[in-house]
Amino acid sequence: NVVGSLRLGLSLGALRSRQVELKAIIDRTQAQSHRDQEIAMAAVLATLLFLGIVVGGLMAQRMARPVRALAQSVRSLAGGDTGNSDRATAARNELEELAQAFATLRESLGRTTVSRDFLYGIIDSLNEGLVVTDATGTIRLANRAVGEMFGYGPGELEGKPFALLVAAPQDFAVWAGQTGLSESAFRHRDGHILAVAVSRSVVRDDAAAGEAYVIADITERKHLEQELWSYRGRLEQLVVERTKELSAVVAELESFSYSVSHDLHAPLRAINGFGAALREDYYEQLDATGRNYLERMGIATVRMGQLIDGLLTLTRVVRSELRRDVVDLSTLASEVAAEIAAYDPRRQVTFRIAPELRANGDPAHMRLLLQNLFGNAWKFTQRRSSALIEFGAVEEENQNTFFVRDNGAGFDPEAARGLFQPFYRLHGSDEFPGTGIGLATVQRIVQRHGGEVWADGDPDAGATFYFTLSDGEAEDQVEESRVSSRTPASNSVSSQRFSATAWRRM
Repeated sequence: NVVGSLRLGLSLGALRSRQVELKAIIDRTQAQSHRDQEIAMAAVLATLLFLGIVVGGLMAQRMARPVRALAQSVRSLAGGDTGNSDRATAARNELEELAQAFATLRESLGRTTVSRDFLYGIIDSLNEGLVVTDATGTIRLANRAVGEMFGYGPGELEGKPFALLVAAPQDFAVWAGQTGLSESAFRHRDGHILAVAVSRSVVRDDAAAGEAYVIADITERKHLEQELWSYRGRLEQLVVERTKELSAVVAELESFSYSVSHDLHAPLRAINGFGAALREDYYEQLDATGRNYLERMGIATVRMGQLIDGLLTLTRVVRSELRRDVVDLSTLASEVAAEIAAYDPRRQVTFRIAPELRANGDPAHMRLLLQNLFGNAWKFTQRRSSALIEFGAVEEENQNTFFVRDNGAGFDPEAARGLFQPFYRLHGSDEFPGTGIGLATVQRIVQRHGGEVWADGDPDAGATFYFTLSDGEAEDQVEESRVSSRTPASNSVSSQRFSATAWRRM
């Protein structure tokens, strides 16, 4: 349905004017909006910048705190302080974890290392000098003892060449590349020379290798050694002179003994001859007392003859030349046993001789030695119904120790300290006849062969005589120096080396 119609009438000019006004209004509105947006954006940026600065400052402060603590710990550790750090806290981020790990490392180092001052204190307390050089031979460290030894103050030697101390430069060149202990001459600051013992070793650090020298002053020791060598030379000369004098005296005594013993035979033969003539021609004219005197004179001359013969034998043993050879002692002992057994075939004596016993010695002397020892055993077992005489050996320290053992009368060790001295007797002639020369002869033979002789026994329990013989050539020792040096083993009855009871168990 059409209600009606409206007619508007506008002029074109007015319309265009209106359009321009609206456009102007729109442009002003848009410009204002742009300005407002810029203001708002600037405000937002300013706010964000402020917040960033605040947050950054807070974060920087939190991050810098553990970093500064870590840096401080590093500086103190580099200065040698390995004490426990109190900056380790509960870790809240990576930096604090790093700081905590470093604090743990510091505590570990504090438990396993010593401070530099403490180490230097130990080095300065040493009585021996200690010098440490670098690869060029420049002294990096010298302790107090080195300074006192060579006349330098604390720190004066550091930075100087080690060759400054060495008196002989060629010694320093010889040490290059070598380690160990050596002796050398060093120079004191005032110029005098010191004898020192130097121990050299190579030391290394991260930079390069160096050398460490431990130095001890041995000047006084060297002076004492020189004096000792001087005294030794004088003593050796004195020993040579005294030995010559003693040898001359001994030789003179031996010559005198031989001459006397030999010359006594003539008057003794005369006494014996006149006694025999008296017995043949005038025996019936003598009364009982005279006949007793005549018998006693005959017995005395026989004993005197035995003593003279013993002295001559002893003198020959000392004076005769040794002719060493390998001697079969077992065979020789069997021959000697047969000879002795022939003295009295009625006796029941068992000889037990070990086989394959050999020694290096003079055969004639070895026979005489066994004759005396076997004869001694034969004599002191004469009261035994079943006598036993043994000859054997035992190895001790790669050397044979020979022995002759019997089950005869034995002897008291306390009364036998002179058992091997000439004319020394433990029993009277009425008990067991003899001259007291036999064991002295045995000792001289053994000594000339570079050995020892000793005995072990008990009263009424038998005796054992031991002897050793050297394997090499022995000098003809006539002086008593060897006898005196071995008196405990030679002239006394010793049970320290062998026990008679132990031997009897064999």
